[in-house]
Amino acid sequence: MHLNSFDYIIKVADDVVNEHGTRSASSLAEALDMTIIETPFKEQKGVYVLIEGLPYIFLNRNLSDEMRNIVILHEIGHHLLHREMANAFHETNLFDMSIHNMEYEANLFAAQVMLPDKDTVELIKEGYSLTEIAAAMNTDANLVALKATDLKRRGLALNVPDFKANFL
Repeated sequence: MHLNSFDYIIKVADDVVNEHGTRSASSLAEALDMTIIETPFKEQKGVYVLIEGLPYIFLNRNLSDEMRNIVILHEIGHHLLHREMANAFHETNLFDMSIHNMEYEANLFAAQVMLPDKDTVELIKEGYSLTEIAAAMNTDANLVALKATDLKRRGLALNVPDFKANFL
């Protein structure tokens, strides 16, 4: 059972993109007045916290650009979907979405922001593999699989390969 409906998560993601006119992780964080602080974490990728009501993302400074964008969007997802539970979300090496519903929801939010429906569907229908789509869209194949699974849930006839449930 999820805290938010999938349709609600998609709507929140689409609304924030439309309101701010960007899919850029850093630009969205800035538009939402979220402060990003790079930190020398050993394992964690990121943490979303509220400090005196102000939103912060503590981000592992050693992330690739691809993973940096995913983690920022994931943390923005927590901010918009789970703010009332913002004691701290500790993002380590991989998240187990099968156990942590909030992590799944934040990943779905990130996928919806990062991967426009039209572009993703076009590449899937052209026969691109998840890895090829990920490379073309500068993201992770598991995020593409999550997006494809949601597109199928929304009624598109797509052949969706399996993906790791414990992805980010």
